Amino acid sequence: MKRLVPIFFFGSIFLISGVLFEQNISNSNTTGPTGGYSNAPGENNCTSCHSGTLNSGSGTPSITSNIPASGYIGGETYTITASIAESGVTKFGFQVSVENQSNSNIGSLIVTNSTQTKIVSTNYITHQSAGTPGNNSKTWTFNWKAPCAGQDTAIFYGTFNATNSSGTNAGDKIYATTLKVGENVINSSDSVSTITMADIADNYNGSDLRVQFKAADCETKTNQYRIMVVKQSSASSFDSTAAGQVVSANYRVVTTGSAGATKTTTLSFSATDVDGDAIQNNTPYKVFVYSAANTNLVNRSALVESLTSITLTSPMETVSNIKGFDIDDQGNGSDLEVTFNSPLKEATVAEYRTIVVKSSAAATFTSTAANALSSNRYVVTSTGNPGNLQTVNFTSTAMDSDGDPIIVNVPYTIFVLSKADGINSIKDTLQKSLTDITLGLHAAEVSSVTGVDISNNANGTDLEVTFQAAADETSVAEYRVIAVKVANAPAFGVSDANNLTSAQYVVENVGSSMSTITTFFNSTSQDSDGDLLVENEPYKVFVLSISDGTVATLNSLVESADTVTLVGWTTVGELANVDLSFKQYYSRLRVEVSGQESTSLSCTVYGINGQLISQKVHSEKQFWINLPSEHGIYLVELKTGQKRWVKKFTF
Repeated sequence: MKRLVPIFFFGSIFLISGVLFEQNISNSNTTGPTGGYSNAPGENNCTSCHSGTLNSGSGTPSITSNIPASGYIGGETYTITASIAESGVTKFGFQVSVENQSNSNIGSLIVTNSTQTKIVSTNYITHQSAGTPGNNSKTWTFNWKAPCAGQDTAIFYGTFNATNSSGTNAGDKIYATTLKVGENVINSSDSVSTITMADIADNYNGSDLRVQFKAADCETKTNQYRIMVVKQSSASSFDSTAAGQVVSANYRVVTTGSAGATKTTTLSFSATDVDGDAIQNNTPYKVFVYSAANTNLVNRSALVESLTSITLTSPMETVSNIKGFDIDDQGNGSDLEVTFNSPLKEATVAEYRTIVVKSSAAATFTSTAANALSSNRYVVTSTGNPGNLQTVNFTSTAMDSDGDPIIVNVPYTIFVLSKADGINSIKDTLQKSLTDITLGLHAAEVSSVTGVDISNNANGTDLEVTFQAAADETSVAEYRVIAVKVANAPAFGVSDANNLTSAQYVVENVGSSMSTITTFFNSTSQDSDGDLLVENEPYKVFVLSISDGTVATLNSLVESADTVTLVGWTTVGELANVDLSFKQYYSRLRVEVSGQESTSLSCTVYGINGQLISQKVHSEKQFWINLPSEHGIYLVELKTGQKRWVKKFTF
């Protein structure tokens, strides 16, 4: 419905065709009329307020645009120019609206200079106060966004006022003109806008890529949107024809139905580019959105390209917990063992390279330097065991990063270079051990370490240790015999033994190569925890060979195979005038008893650690008892009533 706007007078200020004047023109406050004065069918024009006849003056009104002769395309935005020229005039006004041939407003008028123009009554654009001054002419520019397809001809209606600045409604020149533009129904299509991309994950595939775009404001011709990923190297030649030939497996469909809305889509892990290649890291891509037209409008499809490219990347996976160990005494690289934990994901890694660097050069050793090494200066470990401990062993001819043989008494830092696979990652990473390692020769080891319970004093004097001295003692300064609680034995190592105080071990001197050395503890002897040796505590015995510092620089530690427990034998009473004598026949023991107080005797044989071996009750002074098959030290208990007697013998 068209609206007629009356003239209002307020004192000495009055409105003429929507142009507000004061009697003093130099102080004009022309704020522009309300809508309804564009001279469109059924509307007024400025003559409804100003005297005179429309288009009777010498002025020249015009409305022009950058819409091509082929017509406007639905949804596109165009620049419109409204002008009026009149000689001798210095103040002007205008109003424009756009309608179709059915006299309905179409499209959207858009202000591009808010100082000069403004929108009124939704569908009209007119001048601001600052947009009225001119010198014989005045031009206003603004935009018009075309409506969706199907509106046919668009008619721009405009009226113009070339005022004489008299402060009255007489003497102004009012003009009207139109601009008609047709719709380009052949080339009209629905195009998206504002395509953006983001790398949102580290899955090394299409699921890392998120695409956003603004749907077309008009979707009347579009059946669906198709997101197409194109290698940047091919993007310049990718056009609408090529897009229309891409098979469905190589694009992602986004449905219509929300014109002008922002569409957000994350591609799938199996997504491919338009060539059918898997989307991957470190390949530059451009993203296109193809507005696929309805079947009867195939030639109306539109293709829009992202302004920027995107290259998916992922952080390089790295190893951890790098450690070096001295495992042998060959005096070369075969003494060195390295362990590290591989990353939980290995998708970015082609292989691992373990490199030995002199500690003096470690601070300046870089990934570039690591990559420059020849293959005989590192050891390769393959991937395939993610998140687990990797063990690397070196050969006797292994070299450090300088190409020098790996030798003893040189501090080294261990580096592991994770080589990028070149697809999911192109950047190698270099990690190093937290502590250095210096290979050395170990002092010669002892053998046959054994501990036995030899007495009944309930302290260290009950413990006797024997071991075989090293075959070659030139690398040994001394031996240290150590008692360790069984519970602590599995974790007890050379470093623990090295840190003990002299009260926690017994020293044996060298000089008896290959001979059996017997060690006795005293009543104040302590175990490795600093506790006194006691009964009923299981112990393991260790012998630490202390290096001489010249031939060898590292100590060696050997553990007893068996456990020893000191056992207390408490005499409840005494058997007067009792003695025992033994005669052994293979695995049988003949016991002879003399001077016993009773003829009913219980005879029991125990192992040195208290385990029951054999038992027999007999009333005669001579009897046989079975022995175990193993040689060793045993205890024989003779008991009658509440009285008992114990004797040790060696079998």
